[in-house]
Amino acid sequence: MAESTLAIAYTELRQEIGYEIGAGRTAGSWSSTQSSNIDQIVKRGLRLFYKHPPIPGASNHQWRFLRPVTTIAVWPAFAASASRLVDTSADTVTADTGTTFYASMLTKAIHLGSTDYTITAVGATTLTVTPDPNAEGDNIQWSMTSDGSYQLPDGFGGLIGKPVFSGEETQHGPLPIIGEHQIYERQQRSTDAGRPTAVALRPRLQSTITASVGQRWELLVDPIPDAVYTLKYRYQILPDNISSGVAFALGGAAHASTILEACLAAAELMLNGGYGPHYGEFLTQLASSIEYDRTLYATDDFGYNGDASDGRVRDSDIHYVTVNGVQY
Repeated sequence: MAESTLAIAYTELRQEIGYEIGAGRTAGSWSSTQSSNIDQIVKRGLRLFYKHPPIPGASNHQWRFLRPVTTIAVWPAFAASASRLVDTSADTVTADTGTTFYASMLTKAIHLGSTDYTITAVGATTLTVTPDPNAEGDNIQWSMTSDGSYQLPDGFGGLIGKPVFSGEETQHGPLPIIGEHQIYERQQRSTDAGRPTAVALRPRLQSTITASVGQRWELLVDPIPDAVYTLKYRYQILPDNISSGVAFALGGAAHASTILEACLAAAELMLNGGYGPHYGEFLTQLASSIEYDRTLYATDDFGYNGDASDGRVRDSDIHYVTVNGVQY
């Protein structure tokens, strides 16, 4: 599908900033300093747009387009098995017979032979690990322990609502979000594996931060799963910068004017040490964008509101139980 021709892409945004700072709209004529400054202005402008200042009537507004739905696999301990094999080469472990890898295995350890290998990247059918497992060979049995913690996406900025089961487990209700200390207390009382009944969030340790990787978050579940379960959840995105390869800011064409004015306001701030007319125009456009965002995601039906005294019964009020093969 083609992008709206009124959307503002990375190249056009840089051209408008170039004109604003007196460098012109032709990127080929910019000095390296001007090009670097323009890139910094784009980042500052996007930060201003995504995490906008409070305005009257919308001081706590959160962009709905920064709250997508995704899934995460939570998995049990995997014992070594002749029916679940992998192949190895260089720093790569490739899924073979009976093996499935999950994105939430990132940072965990996979046991091959007599060695634990730390997972540094997860692909559709491969793991990148350290140290190199090349000497292990092919058709290798593997194992992995589970402590009920699973790394969330790199851009995770918070849960929105309760996770729910996806797929065949949808008959179970949403999972309550509890404190991480409550997860620890539950695990002290019982180490039995089972279907998860609660979740919690935990920030990863500062020691996990590197030159290229910031702090990440983990999802804790209790009990530790007895099988692979897929949980569906809505979360707050921590957006990435745009580039020639990822040319459009989140929000799309509907917010193009707001994004442009945010970047021009950032240019004003860099040039003059303070905001000017573009910041005022940004606030005007921001109010319009917020109203659009609210209207776009508004609901006109909140569902049945009653106590069933009129005899109406919702499907969700009907529960079934199967005893000796008979459903009641």
